[in-house]
Amino acid sequence: MPQTPHYHPLDKYKGKVREGMVQGLEMAFVNLSEEIRNLVNPQSLWSGLKGFKEQLSQLEEMGFNVTMVRGRLDKLQGIAKREQPSQVPTEELKSDIAMEEANISLIRSRILVLEGDIEKSKVVINNKKSKIEELKNDLVKIVEEFKSLAKSAWN
Repeated sequence: MPQTPHYHPLDKYKGKVREGMVQGLEMAFVNLSEEIRNLVNPQSLWSGLKGFKEQLSQLEEMGFNVTMVRGRLDKLQGIAKREQPSQVPTEELKSDIAMEEANISLIRSRILVLEGDIEKSKVVINNKKSKIEELKNDLVKIVEEFKSLAKSAWN
């Protein structure tokens, strides 16, 4: 893009200082144009948009014709805005996924608690079975003692 900036704000500088500033501004214009041209996705636009606009305004103050660059930036911004509504459902779905994953974790922790309860119940059942066996053995002893006494001599 051929440019013929006026550089009026630089009139107070002379010689090599002014030349260096002019060269720096010309490089800034080229670099900014290329940076905007090389944007790869809407996110890269949004992250640099404020800076792009500020730099274009500053270059425009120096007399650069930024109409084409600003036009491209505006068109890119228009396209990027169309992406934003599609991001809403994506973010909602991601949020739903996170909630479901949290729900799965909660269910797993409940399962662990229930498995612990099952183990405790098994211990109680085994203790009660042991108690039943003890009672059966005691009953056998009582019956034997009873029979023994019943059949014993009358002394």
